Amino acid sequence: MLQANVEKSATLVCALLTPPLATETAISDPTPPPVLLMSTARAQPRSVIVSKPNPTTKIFMKKSVTRSFLKHKNAEQEHRDCTTRPMYPTKNTLNEQIRFKSVNLLQERLAESIDVMLQTKQAHWNVKGENFYSMHKLFDKINDEAGEWVDLIAERLVQLGGIAEGTIQSVSGRSKIAHYPLNISSGLDHATALSKSLAQFGEKICRAVDQATEFGDADTADVFTEISRGVDTFIWMVEAHLQGKIADGAAVSKKSA
Repeated sequence: MLQANVEKSATLVCALLTPPLATETAISDPTPPPVLLMSTARAQPRSVIVSKPNPTTKIFMKKSVTRSFLKHKNAEQEHRDCTTRPMYPTKNTLNEQIRFKSVNLLQERLAESIDVMLQTKQAHWNVKGENFYSMHKLFDKINDEAGEWVDLIAERLVQLGGIAEGTIQSVSGRSKIAHYPLNISSGLDHATALSKSLAQFGEKICRAVDQATEFGDADTADVFTEISRGVDTFIWMVEAHLQGKIADGAAVSKKSA
């Protein structure tokens, strides 16, 4: 009897200690449950991963930035070319700051006067057709006078302590006069092109008179005024050939009417 009671008690204890059977879902799930581990090790700082840019893109961007910088720098340098040139000391009583401004102004007009001088020689060499002789002589006369304008401007510039820059490279970089067409031959075509260039030059000279006066350089303004009168005279002489053609056309129209 005693042995039977002991066996029953042992069976009851085993039943209580045995865990319940896992469900079908738990058996079919191969993933083990997460296990939390407690560690006494010091936490390591997180590492930040920075993605490296594409080397090709980096080189391209570097070249683009370099080109933009150089282009901007070259434009600035061209703009400041004549202002960074050294000036010679002189006993000229004109204020140094005024001389500095006048030299820059004269340098710009010098390039344009040389440009006009060369354009008149281009017309003198290449004019053809009726009125050849008269236009050939007229263009040569304008060229001679343009050479006088070049000397006036350059010598005034040097008087103020500047360095006159009359090379082809300096002229082509500074002159704002329209390019002269190389494929024309008739007297009227040359007269049209040359009158346009003279008018552009005359406008810049008139503006230079006002600028020099504003600086307080009356003598430089006087030089520009003298040149302005000569330019106006030759615009008149060149345009007379064009106006004569217009007048002839108007006379023919009246007769036919």
